[in-house]
Amino acid sequence: MALLRLRCRARAVAVLVAGTAFGLLLALVETGWSPLRTVDRSVAHQLNEWISGMPAVVAALQVVTWLGDPAVIASLLGLATVRLLTRRRVRLACYVVVTGIGAAILAETVKELVERTRPLLAEPVGVVDGASFPSGHALGSMVGYGVLLLVFLPAVPRRARPHLAVGCGVLVLVVGFTRVALGVHFVSDVLAGWLLGLAWLGLTTAAFGHRRRQPATRAG
Repeated sequence: MALLRLRCRARAVAVLVAGTAFGLLLALVETGWSPLRTVDRSVAHQLNEWISGMPAVVAALQVVTWLGDPAVIASLLGLATVRLLTRRRVRLACYVVVTGIGAAILAETVKELVERTRPLLAEPVGVVDGASFPSGHALGSMVGYGVLLLVFLPAVPRRARPHLAVGCGVLVLVVGFTRVALGVHFVSDVLAGWLLGLAWLGLTTAAFGHRRRQPATRAG
């Protein structure tokens, strides 16, 4: 019980910190805070200048960024949902669906409210329509791979769990980096996506009482 209470408190603190940080970042973007704007533009232009002359690097970045594409994340969560339903893990399946759909709605809603213009670069290597804040790839990868990790990690051998967790974390970070490197987002867009995704993931995990006595891949 003590361990469970500690986990609940840690989760609540993580949600509070991520949500507060996102709110602060949103306020700074909305007010056009000069230091943040300077950093955003400087990083975007310097990365673009470096990347634009290396086609092989651009191709590699496009492959990695595909792993955070909303369609890819939705497909993975859809497969996970089907897998859970076949194992009669209805509650976990609902958790996956609600968290995934909610994240997509959150991303589009905030984009429409903020209406931030994407980076304007001399030689853009990536072209994307729509608003910039927050990064949908960053938010989606944080939530999508986070959900998959939480649901299926108990089915993984204990020795492999830390490696899988670190791998998912690195993947989320690299996907975020690709969005800036390809010139379709500012650094603050990616940070906002991660923070909002983490807060939403924590909220839904708490709401569904995400505790599992059995691995998700076993029949319930």
